[in-house]
Formats: sequence, structure tokens, C-alpha cells
Amino acid sequence: MEDKFTLRDFLVYFATGLFFLLVLLRTFDNTLLKFFNIEKSDIKDNEALVIFLLLPGLYLIGHFIHGLDLVLFKLGRYFWDLKSSYSTKLKKFKVLWIVNFLVLILNGYRVTGMLNKKGIIPNEFWVKVSRLQYDGKFEKAEYWNLMNDLFKGLTLVSFCWLLFVLYHFRWFDFWLSLLFTFVFWNRARHMVVNFVSTTMNTHKAITPNGG
Repeated sequence: MEDKFTLRDFLVYFATGLFFLLVLLRTFDNTLLKFFNIEKSDIKDNEALVIFLLLPGLYLIGHFIHGLDLVLFKLGRYFWDLKSSYSTKLKKFKVLWIVNFLVLILNGYRVTGMLNKKGIIPNEFWVKVSRLQYDGKFEKAEYWNLMNDLFKGLTLVSFCWLLFVLYHFRWFDFWLSLLFTFVFWNRARHMVVNFVSTTMNTHKAITPNGG
């Protein structure tokens, strides 16, 4: 269990923080160093200290980014509830397609969004997850869930980068960040599809009545 948590911390939080740092260096470069009054020679002379400070720093940044991702999660839930409750009215005012698009973008790469799409009751799904964890059969599904968490964080970073460079009319970086956002979003969606299907199939395989 401890090894799994170490893997999750490294892949999800540290890797997300590292990508954020790379985006900052790409976007600001020397400006970032000047802001912190750091010379490149200082980094070369104190590589061990820099690495020592970066490891916990990037880890905390990763946590912060995934904390922000919860805001998008709640926003996605809001639009899903809006669609479910006022679908007829939204269709009447010809804005249902906008809500559907927002639901897809905000929920399409999340577990909740995939469960809604497949008509799976969330509470029942998580009971099955708990059953697999208890029986020690969750390892394969856990991998897909881990990867989904990682790519959700990378999607958020690349999307924020996209908004920033668009505001500053940096067109090359805009297309680059758009590409990253598109790829990361689709990878997150792919991972969540595999997570849900693996969980359901594994639970069905170990349940005597196939339920």
C-alpha cells in the first residue's frame, strides 16, 4: 500500500507540478529568474540545493492544481444538474447544445461524467470499487484511475496556459498549448473509460451471480 501511495504522489502530484514548472519556464524564461533574483549560474553552482527545494515544492504545486480541478468538477456537476432539471426549457431557448458542450468538456473525462453517460448509479459503482479493494482485485482498475487523475491535472495546466498565451497573442504557444490540452483531455477520457469498464467487468467476473 505504501508503494502505491508513493507512486500516486510521484505520478499525479509531482508530475503535474513539474509540467507546471516547464510551462512557466517556457512562458517566462529569464523573467521568472529575474523575479526571484536568481542567475542561471546560481542554479548550476547549487544543483543539489535546487533539487532539494524543487521536490517538495513541485509536490505541493501539484496538490494545489488538483485542488483547483475540484472547482471544475463542481462546475461540471452544476451544468449536469442544470441539463437534467431544465432540459426542455434549455431546448426551447436553443441553448441546450451549449450546456451539452460544457457538460462534455467538464465531465467527459471524469468518473462521474462517464457514469452518467453509461447510466450507472454512482453509489452502486463505488460500492463495487470498495468490494474489489477488499478482495484485492482492484490493482488493474486502480492503474487507470491513477492515470486519469494525472491527465486531469495536466489538462488543467495546459488549458490555463492556453488562456494566458491567447490573452497575450502568442500564437505559436497558443497552438502548442491547444494541442497539449486536446491530447491530455483525450488521454484522461481514455483512462476513465478503461477505469469504469475494468471495474464493472472485474466485479462481474468475481461475483457468483454476475451482478
